[in-house]
Amino acid sequence: MPNKDNVTRPVILIGAGRTSSSYVQDRLHHGLGLYQTIIENDLYRDAHKALAEAGWCFRYKYVGDEAEVRRRIMQSIRDMFSTLFASDMTGWSMKCIWADHDPDLLNELFPDAKFIHLLRDPRTNIPSMMERLDFKEDWACSAYVESNQNALQFEKFSGRYIRIRQEDFVDSRSATWKTICTFLGVEFVDGVWERELNASKSTQGKVGEMRSHDRLTWQRLPDAVRAVAEGLGYSE
Repeated sequence: MPNKDNVTRPVILIGAGRTSSSYVQDRLHHGLGLYQTIIENDLYRDAHKALAEAGWCFRYKYVGDEAEVRRRIMQSIRDMFSTLFASDMTGWSMKCIWADHDPDLLNELFPDAKFIHLLRDPRTNIPSMMERLDFKEDWACSAYVESNQNALQFEKFSGRYIRIRQEDFVDSRSATWKTICTFLGVEFVDGVWERELNASKSTQGKVGEMRSHDRLTWQRLPDAVRAVAEGLGYSE
């Protein structure tokens, strides 16, 4: 929904923006018909900061011991999500793309969460950020590095973390969705994956084609971008 029964087990999308995160959420919601979807937001971070870090928090000493206070803070944040985004769907997913997401905090809040790290070749990911989000090239390069480095920290949650390449939604869509469905423990439904969503101007009507017309050259990418990309399986 989220609700009291499933609030601890969302599907959380991590990684850089412009990696098909909206498409994935749309297909989880409309294609499978199973997941309430929540776009990226700072609610969990803002609520945690207000409840656990504000100057008045010393007054919690009148509530209970440290463990009980922590339990109540976590439950309060879960209750907030269950109230704000309640639905009658079986599960829910949330975008935590870009950087500055604390793996340990998200795991404490949602101990049964599954994390899908969405990847994309920087030679097309960075131009897409520049076109669609008006990022300057240096901003887009920094966002690519920082977002993926942040997402890689979730790899420690063995069995609950998976990497999915944006390119595989183009050249092996059904097989890729079968992998995702197996990871999520839901039934694969054939024929519900084709909807085009949130395409940039340069790819509208062409999401089923590999991109080459707006690619950056490998040599033009900064060393830090190439290093992260190579660690994710991309190379010249």
